[in-house]
Amino acid sequence: MVKKAVILAGGMGTRFLPITKSIPKEMLPVVNKPALQYISEEVEAAGIKSLGIVINDDKEAIKRHFRPSPKLEAFLDKAGKTEFLKAVKDICNIEVEFIIQKEALGSAHAVGCTREFIGKDNFALLNGDDVMYTGAGVSVTKQLCECFNKYKKTVIGVQPVPRELIVKYGVINILRNEGRTYFIDKIVEKPSPAEICSDLASLGRYVMDNCIFDVIKDLKPGKGGELQITDALNILAAGGKAVAYDFEGRRYDLGAKQGYMEANIEYGLRDKEIGETLKAYLKTLKF
Repeated sequence: MVKKAVILAGGMGTRFLPITKSIPKEMLPVVNKPALQYISEEVEAAGIKSLGIVINDDKEAIKRHFRPSPKLEAFLDKAGKTEFLKAVKDICNIEVEFIIQKEALGSAHAVGCTREFIGKDNFALLNGDDVMYTGAGVSVTKQLCECFNKYKKTVIGVQPVPRELIVKYGVINILRNEGRTYFIDKIVEKPSPAEICSDLASLGRYVMDNCIFDVIKDLKPGKGGELQITDALNILAAGGKAVAYDFEGRRYDLGAKQGYMEANIEYGLRDKEIGETLKAYLKTLKF
């Protein structure tokens, strides 16, 4: 069983400057919750009880959000604002540990920083700027955990992406499939049109076999001179130690302005308090 999870939240958020000069991109709100809270809730919904969040030294705001706030809680309690008090106390109901990535040396390096936290366990890995909506369905992380439990291999979360956009992603090369599970031998990162080998792209969710740490330990720098997690996954895939799973759910890329705005609009429309009035307002717009 997968007992631990890691969220990568050490990036600089340059595409959202200047706001990310003072606010971590993972703390940008989708309606009234930061993106990182939605992702931690996905972990919790998978039944995982221990979460590590990889951050850099400048992201104290993330730590503050996940810590108790006795002064705020006392104020809300005294004011009788029980609904807000519950929202503050329910920010995270699992154990959270923060792991500092002292240098930005790539995604595989960030994962390698978690080795002491993970120990000998297998673990879920989630990108800190990808939010997944499944409504009343099974969380994306739980879907991947179930696939991992069945095949005992590292699982890469994928979905179909239009050909004109897939050049921005890591594309899997398919050998065969069993339902939504695909057996693969490689991932082509940001392929040229001639290199596109399927329409299934890796989208920021994984369940890792613990052997990934041994792969990372011997990994050579890749694109940009950094240690890339895709390169480590390619080593596993070439050895038949990784599969891909076409998960069910709506993925929002909160690392891009378009994805961020789509998330706020769609989560706003689902919101019980403002959903109907927001929908009516949107219908009045003429651009």
